[in-house]
Amino acid sequence: MTTATALLNVARAELGYVEGRNNATKYGSAYGLPNAPWCAMFLWWCGRKASGGNTLVPEIAYTPAMARYYMDLGAGRWGTTPKRGAIAFFDFPDAVDRIQHVGIVERVNANGTITTIEGNASSGARGSQSDGGGVYRRTRSTSLVVVYGYPAYTAEAAVRPAPRPVSRSKRPTRPLVIDGVWGRATTSGLQVVLRDAPVDGRIDLDFRRDVERWVGRPQNGRWDVADRKALQRRVGAKDDGVIGPLTVRALQRYINRQL
Repeated sequence: MTTATALLNVARAELGYVEGRNNATKYGSAYGLPNAPWCAMFLWWCGRKASGGNTLVPEIAYTPAMARYYMDLGAGRWGTTPKRGAIAFFDFPDAVDRIQHVGIVERVNANGTITTIEGNASSGARGSQSDGGGVYRRTRSTSLVVVYGYPAYTAEAAVRPAPRPVSRSKRPTRPLVIDGVWGRATTSGLQVVLRDAPVDGRIDLDFRRDVERWVGRPQNGRWDVADRKALQRRVGAKDDGVIGPLTVRALQRYINRQL
């Protein structure tokens, strides 16, 4: 069985590949149609290389037929919800009124777009979007997708980050200078306030998650506007989402009160 990551890794390794004359590609040659439009054959080639067979991505070169393949498999194998590793079937606003192109979803973005890897695509907005001639990473609106096919992937193994070694540094013996500059001293002071965080003065993913936990926000490490506002409320600063000198001074005063 094959994971979505395995298929995506094969597709990523092909980024930048450009066809020869008259649609000539190694994907078409492997399929048996060396001079035909090849977006579907590219995905089939990637699926075969990742899984060793033709069941992950079917051996179908015509995009409407490939979409029908997934739909015929029944519930759970097709839908309109973008997912990482899904096969996206596109109909672009042009004279071709049908599914005409296909790519694999690498990432689902928060702004309503998807990041895809596509064969026989253009590198940008210019040129044919369904017969562009190369393997490229694209950002597409989900409104262009007619349907998604969901390959039968093996579940990804859960990856748990190794715990960081916790420094047993002593608490700072001197209070912070209230200068509005968030440097290593301010970070170390906040790490002392967080108690179970290592005191190393580093702002990394684990530190951001520790701060999110401290202010009662989801621990995803993003430190978005809502996270920053929650931090401001915690230290008594104006919650405008901007971590500027006024917020840092309030944070430094808060830390000094806790030391």
